[in-house]
Amino acid sequence: MKKSALLAIFLAFALLTSSMTVFAVGENETETDLPEPEIYFSNTQISGVVNYWYNEMHLYSEAEATAAGVPEGFSGDVMMLRSTDGGNVGITLDIGSGRCADALSITFRVWCTKNTKEFRITDNAGKDWIVRVVPEQYESWIEITVSSDGGNVYSGKKFSDLGDANGCFKPVGMGFRFTDGKDSTVYIDSTVVNWKPLDVEPPVIQYEGDEVIKTVAGKKLSVDISAYDEYDNADIQPSEYVYSDGAIDENGFLLEGEHTCTLRYFDYAGNVAELELTLLVDPSDEVAPVLSPLPENISANVGMRSMLTVTATDERDGEIEPTLIWSEGALDSRGRLTAGKHTLTVSAADSSGNEVVRTITVTVTEGLPEIN
Repeated sequence: MKKSALLAIFLAFALLTSSMTVFAVGENETETDLPEPEIYFSNTQISGVVNYWYNEMHLYSEAEATAAGVPEGFSGDVMMLRSTDGGNVGITLDIGSGRCADALSITFRVWCTKNTKEFRITDNAGKDWIVRVVPEQYESWIEITVSSDGGNVYSGKKFSDLGDANGCFKPVGMGFRFTDGKDSTVYIDSTVVNWKPLDVEPPVIQYEGDEVIKTVAGKKLSVDISAYDEYDNADIQPSEYVYSDGAIDENGFLLEGEHTCTLRYFDYAGNVAELELTLLVDPSDEVAPVLSPLPENISANVGMRSMLTVTATDERDGEIEPTLIWSEGALDSRGRLTAGKHTLTVSAADSSGNEVVRTITVTVTEGLPEIN
C-alpha cells in the first residue's frame, strides 16, 4: 500500500488545528494531481451524532503509531478511536465529491478488540444502517469490503445509498458497536476506494430514422432521439442543439430554407456524441385540412354501431387520418350506441399544427330490436 509522509504531516496538522480539511487545491493544481488520502474522514457532523462517536481520537503517522503501541501489521497513517465510557465509537466517513456510480467498492482495513460486535455505516445517526457487518476476526488486522454489487450492504439498502441526490458520495457515520461497556479501542489503517476505469467512451446515439427532416417555417424542431451511455447504464437526452447560420430566429423558430442542426449528447465524464440532421423547411402553412361533408345531426337506434365514414385531406400533407371521439356514455362496452343525445367530435390536424374540428349531434332512441 502506497503511503505518503507528506499526507501524514498534512493530516496531523489538520487535526491539531481542529480543521479536518484533508486537501486544498493550490493555484497550479487540480484535484486529479492530488494523492488520495489513506483514511477518508472529516469532522462534519451527521444529524443526531454527538461528539463524533468517540471519546478519544488520534491520527498517528507511522512512526507515532509504533511509539504509541499500535498493533503490528499496519502501514503508514493509523487512526485510533477509543470509547472510555462504554459507548460506541466512530467518525464521519467523507469520501468527497466522487460519484457512487464510479466506485466498484470501498475497503476498510481495521483492527478490532474482542468485544467489537459490528462495523456499521449510517446516514441517520444509527436509526438504520447502510452497512452492518460482524467482523470475522478480532485483535488482528482485517479488511471489510463494501461493494457496488451488494457485498456487505445491509438488507434492503443499496451501495448507492452512500450517495446524495446527485449520486455523489455524502458524509456518513462510520462506527463500531461493542458487546459490553468496557474500555474499547479500534484502529483504522486505511479506507480505499476501488474506482472504475475512467469513462472515455461517448454515448451511443440510438436513431434509425431519416436524417433529412421535412418541416415548415414558424415551428420549433421537435425530435425524440436519445443516446445510451454504457458506463452509467443510462439514457441521455441531447444537451445542445447547434443550428447552422440562419436556421432559426431569435425565439428559436425555424426559418424557411435548407439548414442543419447538430444534436450533442454529453455523458457525466464529458464525452460527447453528435448527430447532424438536415432540415428542409418549407414556407409556413396556415391552411387547415378539409373534412369530407358531414351532417350536423344524426338519428339512430339503440344498439346500432357507427358506420360513419370520414376523410380528411391537406393541400400540403395530402390525406390525413381523422380522429373521432364520442361523448362519455355514448357507446356501451361492445361499442354499440346507447339511448340519449350524444356528440361525435371529428378532427384532423396537419404537420404544421393547423386543425379542423366538427361536432355532430347523435340522437339515439329505442327502435328496432337489438341484433346480437
